[in-house]
Amino acid sequence: MVRVLVVDDSRIDRDLVTHILSEREDLEVEAVESGAAALERLQTEPPDIVLTDLVMPEPDGLQLVRSLKAVHPDLPVVLMTSKGNEDIAMEALRAGAASYLPKSAFGPRLREVVEEVIELSEERRTQQELFGSLASSQCEFELGCEPRLVRPLVKHLQNAVMQLGWCDDSTCMQLGIALSEALQNALEHGNLEFSSEAREEGLEAYHRAIEARSRTEPYCHRRIRVEARIDQDAARFVIADDGAGFDPSTLPDPREQNHLELLSGRGVLLMRTFMDEVTFNEKGNVVTMLKRRPPPEDS
Repeated sequence: MVRVLVVDDSRIDRDLVTHILSEREDLEVEAVESGAAALERLQTEPPDIVLTDLVMPEPDGLQLVRSLKAVHPDLPVVLMTSKGNEDIAMEALRAGAASYLPKSAFGPRLREVVEEVIELSEERRTQQELFGSLASSQCEFELGCEPRLVRPLVKHLQNAVMQLGWCDDSTCMQLGIALSEALQNALEHGNLEFSSEAREEGLEAYHRAIEARSRTEPYCHRRIRVEARIDQDAARFVIADDGAGFDPSTLPDPREQNHLELLSGRGVLLMRTFMDEVTFNEKGNVVTMLKRRPPPEDS
C-alpha cells in the first residue's frame, strides 16, 4: 500500500484530492491542514509521497519542501499550484520538489502525475543497490510509436547516470521527470501530433487516441532517436522525433504570471527547471538536455 500525504489549508481542496486519489485501492491517503502538521506526521510514519499546496500559513509549501529534503531527501514532493504562485513554485522545484500540477487540472492529471512520481521513485530505489561504478557510458536507442517503452527507457537512463555515482536521489528523480517529459513530448506532440488540449477530453480517451493513431499512417512509421552520453562530469541527452517540429520561441516564459496554470508548456518548463541546459534545433524536433555533476557541498 502506497501512503500519500496531502497538505493543504483549504478543506475543499483536501477533500477533492483525497476523493480523486482514493479511487485507487492501492493508495492510502491522509490529509493535513498545514505544513507544521505534515512535519509532525512525518516523525511517526513517513509517507511514500507528499502533495502540498504552496500558499499556506508558515511553513508554506516552499519551506515545507526545504524541510522535507533536509530530513527525508528521498521523499518525492508534488506541488499543487494556483494562479499567482509562479515564483515560489519555481523556487520549490529547484529546492527539490519532483513535479507540480495546476489545481485547475486535478481531474485529468492528478492520478497520472502521482503514479508517475511514485513509480519513478520506487524503481530508482530498487535498482540502486545493483549499480556498480563506471568511468563513462553512452547508448543510442531508436523507438517506434510505442508509449509502453517510455518508462523502461527513462529507468535505463536513470540507472546509467546512477552508475557513475554522482547523481543523488533528488537529482535522479528530477532527471527522470525531465526525460519522461521530453520523450512524451517527442511521441505525443511530435510524432503523433496531439496538442496539449487533447487531454481535456479525459485521460482514458486521450490514451485510447494515442494507441489508435500510433497504428495508422503516417504516424506508425515515425521514430524517436535517443542519444545519451554520460561521464564523471555531466550527462547529455539528445532526443529527436520525425514530427513537423515547432517554433521554440513561441514557448511560454516560465516567469510570466499564471504560466503554471497552463498544461501547455508544462513539460518544457520541467525540463528547463531540472536540467542545466535545454536547447532545441531550428526546426523544433530535436531537444538537447545537459545535466552537470553537482559541485561538492563544501565547495
